[in-house]
Amino acid sequence: MEPSSSRWLAKEIAECGHINCLELKAAKLGLLSLCEREEHVLIHLQSDVTTVITIIMGCTHSMTCNKAARDIWLWWTEKKTWLKVMHIPGIQHETADRLCPNFLDRTEWQLQPSVFKLTTKKWGRPEIDLFGSQHND
Repeated sequence: MEPSSSRWLAKEIAECGHINCLELKAAKLGLLSLCEREEHVLIHLQSDVTTVITIIMGCTHSMTCNKAARDIWLWWTEKKTWLKVMHIPGIQHETADRLCPNFLDRTEWQLQPSVFKLTTKKWGRPEIDLFGSQHND
């Protein structure tokens, strides 16, 4: 087995086409994972990317970024929550930024394709993948 070393799949990067779109997607994923059960509350979303805040507040010419911002708007209106979007200067989290380029996620694993092929040939293709994620097919 070998670890995955990327946060974004090539497909996700290609779909977004721009770093601001990926930042918006990260904001949405954060909201979905951290606030999944929240309703009727005020959520503070902080970003060190001023462009992302501007886009969420409804100001961009990019159709891809508009769609990503719209998805966030639809999520929070459906949840009947209020979203306060704030800029947080990058200097306030420079340790995290310094570590980002060296990111190596050792929580994602997959069988080598040749091993998986041999295993499924012998035992059949599994119906449920308990270890499946967007980073390992």
